[in-house]
Amino acid sequence: MESVIGGIQSIETLAELSSVYALDHAVWLREAREAALAGDPEPLCRLQWPNRQFDTFQMQEVIRPAFEPGIGELFIKGCTGAGKGAAVAAVINLWFYLYDRARIVVTSQSHKHACEVMFAEVALWRRA
Repeated sequence: MESVIGGIQSIETLAELSSVYALDHAVWLREAREAALAGDPEPLCRLQWPNRQFDTFQMQEVIRPAFEPGIGELFIKGCTGAGKGAAVAAVINLWFYLYDRARIVVTSQSHKHACEVMFAEVALWRRA
């Protein structure tokens, strides 16, 4: 018996569907990774966090600049609650995914703040 699931015809079993999905996912992941390495991290963000949406400030002022060739350092300053921490945490997680030898230095007003706020945010996005 032939079935049609999600526009894919002649899928006989769930295992077959899973292998087709895994292949598509691998292709999407490779293309998103290549785009991020070329300076466009948005597809990788959408793939990594499909239920999250970054606002214009986060994407244009924090995330995209982190992937521009020649940029080696970012300085982010802004008011409380603007989304800086979430955007920086996303960048850190993407960099650790993309680069085996990534080194990221986070500065903060105190060691306690860096641990309790910044690293907690990075861990939160890692689990998301």
